[in-house]
Amino acid sequence: MDHRQAVTELIESGLPLGTIETPSVERVVRLFRRHELATGQALYAWRPGAGLCRLGMENIRIPRTLTLGEALDFIGGSIHFGIYLILGAGDALRRERVIERLRRFARSPARVRRLVVLVDGSIPQVPELQPLTLQLRHGVRRARQKAG
Repeated sequence: MDHRQAVTELIESGLPLGTIETPSVERVVRLFRRHELATGQALYAWRPGAGLCRLGMENIRIPRTLTLGEALDFIGGSIHFGIYLILGAGDALRRERVIERLRRFARSPARVRRLVVLVDGSIPQVPELQPLTLQLRHGVRRARQKAG
């Protein structure tokens, strides 16, 4: 399966959460940008220290989303469709408060579909979120071969 098909599969999976383990976070962002341009679906990105913004409008930050917790609260309360890329926050899945927010988001009845995708070089497994999450790996094997 090519990378664009993998992005489409993730979006169409119907699951509320996704993870993409990759050594190239920016390449994955570009794949989602292509999807956004082809479909018009809203695409947002959160980065540590920068907060949440709509891609293509990075100069306009969404207020009160600087921390990951604030961003997840915003996403959970959103009434609009959106794909939310959480970039560089794989280690956050080691914190119980973040896991609880994701669990609450994933299990809440949605008025509209929202998808949260964590994208990072290393993403820990969270057993209680696995049934609600589609997990992908992008270029990990190739990066490990180069390192070895």
